[in-house]
Formats: sequence, structure tokens, C-alpha cells
Amino acid sequence: MMRQDVVHKNISPKVISNKQQLKEVYKTEATFARLKELAKKGISPSALTNYLYNPISFYKQKVLKIKEFDDVEETVAFNTLGTVVHETLDELYTPFVNQFLSVANIKQMQKEAKDLVTKHFELQFKNGDLTKGKNRLIFEVANRFVTNFLTKEKELLEDDKNQLKIIATEENLAAEIEIEGLDFKVKLHGQVDRVDELNGVLRIIDYKTGMVTGGNLRVPEFEYLRDEKHLKAIQVLLYTYLFTKGKNYDFSKPLEAGIYSFKNLNSGFLPIDFALPRRKAETKITQEKLDEFIEEIKIYIKEIYSSKIDFLEPADLRY
Repeated sequence: MMRQDVVHKNISPKVISNKQQLKEVYKTEATFARLKELAKKGISPSALTNYLYNPISFYKQKVLKIKEFDDVEETVAFNTLGTVVHETLDELYTPFVNQFLSVANIKQMQKEAKDLVTKHFELQFKNGDLTKGKNRLIFEVANRFVTNFLTKEKELLEDDKNQLKIIATEENLAAEIEIEGLDFKVKLHGQVDRVDELNGVLRIIDYKTGMVTGGNLRVPEFEYLRDEKHLKAIQVLLYTYLFTKGKNYDFSKPLEAGIYSFKNLNSGFLPIDFALPRRKAETKITQEKLDEFIEEIKIYIKEIYSSKIDFLEPADLRY
């Protein structure tokens, strides 16, 4: 007899003391059927890191297909901000794909930026009023993020030694992987925000409107990769894996990956750093590093499809 999907409270509140009860969701035949559909459709970097952060949230979104928000208004506002910034930069840079940028190009972007922020904000909130309340705040923050980013790009190019070529923007990537113990392939897919080449170094870039620091991207040992502070590094490395896989990348050419954090733009491009503590930065990505990384990712995916591991809410999350 097939058991039903239930949320099981596995710890008594008397035992927890000052914490909400933890939850566990048992995997059933219906769960596995949905997970197999997901394997075919594709698991994104954000979905995978959502699983690592909170398996219950992953279950609700990817198995039950429920979009949940702790605070609907705040979450929608934050998501809108990110979408507006991403879409604006995509439209600004797309005309320059496969071209080297100049200071004049950036100056032209600066003239167009505010109108494009307005355009993409209105697309997100078709009946939204830009002049009042939270809408006004989101608009101003998005406009400032784009403006500050273009200023940094212009400063970079004002140094004649720097050559910046746009390779791709918002490019869809996908690859299938085989995992020992699974009798089906698992598709990984995602949309990389930007790929460029700076002074001969190819860079896989993820834009983040939130705060990111160099510490979030320092991953000397992959066995600790699932720690919460490394979740953004997982996303960037997955984009890198998908890009190199899809393009049959020649690893004799230098390759880096990292993040531009719009709340930390003064730190510039934040690359993945494989160096051990107190060692010189090691930012070059090799085939061997990506192979090692994807083996760790396979462990996480195997957990998702394991009949012996249910979806369990982490002990340090409070609801």
C-alpha cells in the first residue's frame, strides 16, 4: 500500500525548547514520479541550492509546485528589483555581444539606463505607480544599481590597458549528467547573466542584487561546499560547468567565474577562489576542478532521489 505524502512533526516541542517544531516529508511513489519529471525538465542552480538550504522548501516548490513566501510583499518587491536590474543590463549589453566595449559605448548606455529601468519596472508592475511608496523605492534602488555598475565599467575601460569583450548575456545553458545508482539522466539547466573576456580571461558572471563578499566565494575544499555561506559559489560553478560543457571549452585558455554584488560594487568582480586560508588567491578554473565539483553535486542530487532520505527541515530554520 502506497503511503500518502504527509508532513510529520518528528520532534516534540517540549524537547526543542523555544524553537518551532521541525518537519519531515516522507517520499512516496507520487513524489518520485514528480522528481523524475523534474530530472527530465531540468534542475536549476537556484533549485539545487534551495534544496541544500531547506529541503522542505524545495519539496513545496518543485514537488507540490507551490510558490511560498514568508512575507509576500517584501519577497515580491525584492524579486522585482532583481528582475528589473537583470533585464535592464541584458538590454543594454545585448547589442555589443561579440564586440569589445569602449568608454563611448558605456556613456551611451548611461544615457539610456533610466528609461530602460522605467520600461522594465512597468513590465513587472503594469499598473504600478512609480511615484509613490514602495514602488518608488524599488525604482530608485534599481536605477542606482544600474547607474553605479555602469560607472564602474566606464572606470575600468578608461584604463587603456583593459580590454573588455562581451561574449554572451542571459544565455540559456543545459547539460545532462549520469549519476551512479540512478537509471535515468538528470538535466541541469540555467541562465547565465553574463559571459565576457577581460584582458584575455574568460569570465562567467552572476549578478546579485543582494550582499555578497569574497568569503562567500572562497571554496578551498569541496567537501564543505554545502555550507550555507557557499551556496552562491555553487550556483556560479554550476553555470561554469554548463557553459564549458556546452561549448566544449578549451581549458588551455584562462577561465574564471564569480559575482558582481550590487550592494558591494566597490569590491568589483568577486571571483571563485580555491586557495587555502592565508594562501595566495587561486582563481583559475581548470577541468580537474570542475570535475571534482560536479562529483560533489552528484552526491547532493543523489540525496534528492534517495528513497532512504526524506525531506527534512533544517534544525536552525525557524518558522
